[in-house]
Amino acid sequence: MGRDPVKPERILVDLGLRPYAAKALVALAARDDGNTVELAEVSGVPRTSIYGAMEEAVRLRLAVQLPTTGVARWRTSWPMVVAGLAAMIEDRAQAETAKLSSLRATVAGAPVR
Repeated sequence: MGRDPVKPERILVDLGLRPYAAKALVALAARDDGNTVELAEVSGVPRTSIYGAMEEAVRLRLAVQLPTTGVARWRTSWPMVVAGLAAMIEDRAQAETAKLSSLRATVAGAPVR
């Protein structure tokens, strides 16, 4: 019996996205681009929460907001999402490595008990 595949939405949440952002991003990646109304219908995220969810995705470089004079519209692709997540993970790793280096320097002269 094979292992059940993990849903992309779950992976995105595990990597730090809020659930609504993950749902909206999965819906957007499946269709390449979409507006507030379309994403709300497809993702199940309330229309009033789509804009905030997509702002999070744009801030994390997982999507882009398209210029428009009407309803807000965004675009992404799975390669863009994966590249954005890789950059986010690299940024986190660098920040954590700097913290670890600081700890090592702080405790370098501390007595061992």
